Amino acid sequence: MSGWFEDCYNLSYFDGSRIDCSKLTDLSFMFSGAGKNSDSFRAEGISNWDMKSVRSVKRMFCSAGGSRVQHIDIGGLTIPGGCTMDEFAYSCRALNGTITLEGAPAYTADAFYHGVTLEGNRVLLSFSSAAAEASVDELVAQYGRHGTRSQGYIYKNAIDVVAPENISFGQTSSEDPIHLSARAQLENRGIPAKISQVAFVPGDGWTAVPQSTDFARLPIDSKKVGVSYKDKDLTNSYVESLIMDFDGTASLDFKASIGPVGSQLEGAAFGNIVLTLEKAD
Repeated sequence: MSGWFEDCYNLSYFDGSRIDCSKLTDLSFMFSGAGKNSDSFRAEGISNWDMKSVRSVKRMFCSAGGSRVQHIDIGGLTIPGGCTMDEFAYSCRALNGTITLEGAPAYTADAFYHGVTLEGNRVLLSFSSAAAEASVDELVAQYGRHGTRSQGYIYKNAIDVVAPENISFGQTSSEDPIHLSARAQLENRGIPAKISQVAFVPGDGWTAVPQSTDFARLPIDSKKVGVSYKDKDLTNSYVESLIMDFDGTASLDFKASIGPVGSQLEGAAFGNIVLTLEKAD
């Protein structure tokens, strides 16, 4: 199937759902340059292909869609380890879908150079092995939103624990609310996320007071945390309201109420708020 639709400028739709790819070895140039004269281009059924024997997807979508097509949806595509994928989506600016690497590709030079550059489009790179994850990290570092070779809407398809947000007495006041945004934390990945867990981790020398600390349940409208420092009870010092917005942003707004605090503790960090994220539905 190498070069099957290469330079088919008027191609706008492809249905590959009935194609048995289990014995195919070469899909290079398959859609290279295709659809350049079309207003739209959609490829269906690719996500169901058995790609275990494929050894090359070189230039498979290189320059597909040209400058006219605003969105190329391929659904998903699984690429086996050892497969050559150089210039896979070179200059394909409107590609959309999830590409899963099962192992490290044999060759990835310029795989996404100037690819997925049209705003509103996105490619997620998934992985199913440690070697594949290393390759995904390399591809995103080269061609993602802050890529060293070119910048495109190419992201690692993973959700990690967000780094702890340090909460200090000097920060927590009703006039200066603390705002955490899971979307902002993940803007380089472009993955819709929601918060699955919120935890409070006391700082060094601090302990949480059980009677006034509740960070165990979600979803809720508010959580409280009471802390004590070296046996000095500061249970009036707590996060009074924790507002969670799951409407696409997975953001947290902290509105804090602080009790009496000695000057020696002002500005001291009493703990971390740690967010665990998962993919949004």
